[in-house]
Amino acid sequence: MRAAGGVDLAGIAGRLLSAIDPDALAMRLPKDAPEAERHKARAASKDEAATILDDPALRRLLVDIKAAADIRIDTISTDAVVSSGWDERRATDTVSGSALPEAVLVDDRADQ
Repeated sequence: MRAAGGVDLAGIAGRLLSAIDPDALAMRLPKDAPEAERHKARAASKDEAATILDDPALRRLLVDIKAAADIRIDTISTDAVVSSGWDERRATDTVSGSALPEAVLVDDRADQ
């Protein structure tokens, strides 16, 4: 991804996840660090990871990618049930083969 300075989507996600990972944070600080220092390190880690999202072109690209992948559910135009139940004529046509395309029927009869 050129917009992200050569970092792919997995790399961006990895940076963001590492910024909130307690184990990764524990590796950066000594075990006996005071809580104020831990809080400051957490905030700095989050800010550093989020700097990649400072680019408006990248943010727009991510929004466009998400919009393209979204599934749209149409709740405006509703479907209406025309009929329900058993349709004897359609069932017998399908069984006897008359519901099949004519090309299939012609090929089947040629084999006989």
